[in-house]
Amino acid sequence: MKIIDESMMTNDAERKMQYNEYLRQHIAGVQKSFNDYLLPVLQEDESLTNSQIVDIIDQIKDHDQSKYEDEEYPGYLQWFYPENGDESNKDQTQFDLAWNHHQHMNKHHWQHWICRSDNDDDVILDMDLASICEMICDWSSFQYLTDYDLSGTAHEWYKDHGKKMLLSDNTREIVEELLDKTDKQL
Repeated sequence: MKIIDESMMTNDAERKMQYNEYLRQHIAGVQKSFNDYLLPVLQEDESLTNSQIVDIIDQIKDHDQSKYEDEEYPGYLQWFYPENGDESNKDQTQFDLAWNHHQHMNKHHWQHWICRSDNDDDVILDMDLASICEMICDWSSFQYLTDYDLSGTAHEWYKDHGKKMLLSDNTREIVEELLDKTDKQL
């Protein structure tokens, strides 16, 4: 008969509660960012149809749902909330597999839009507008997290990371245009 160590059970349950709360806050932050900053900009854009805006809203509603799947949840949990808070319990390979799955399952990550060819050339594809919008809201969401040492706006995120991102010229132009327009909303 296997005896269950209750302290480990409590630790595991606490870790999952903390991670789930982080996910809840992050997803709520993405939606708040969209509603407060990006949606007003999109509604002013006469070139967009209501159907296009609804498609963007629908994509934002499903933000990061793959993080609850078996391919991602354990990898993220052990990386950001390691057992007993012990950093040595982190498994880089497990996290890398979760992150790789996440990028390939979620079009709002710029890495999703890089096509690796057999001849070692990267083809950088244009992102669709809904994915660009979700990506910007993802960057902006960190300003709404309450109990975590993360903060900043989408503008700050892009300023700090934008040069490293492999974006098509068209995608970069749309990102920067939307960031400029949301800057006027602040």
